[in-house]
Amino acid sequence: MYSDGKLSDSKVLNQVKKILTNHVKKQPKFVWMNQLYSRVYQNALIDLKDAFSRYRSGKAGYPKFAKLWSI
Repeated sequence: MYSDGKLSDSKVLNQVKKILTNHVKKQPKFVWMNQLYSRVYQNALIDLKDAFSRYRSGKAGYPKFAKLWSI
């Protein structure tokens, strides 16, 4: 659907935002999410949109995760 141009990153992330707000945050096991400011989630989705944009334009590659420290 991305290649056909039917879906853009903005449209997909708007749907993710709706699901997060209307379904996930209302479930009993995710009640703790309501204790955070909504701006936290908004900024995370904005950053995700920017990351997708950089990846699709070729400015960035796959994420490289830091190694976990072993104790």
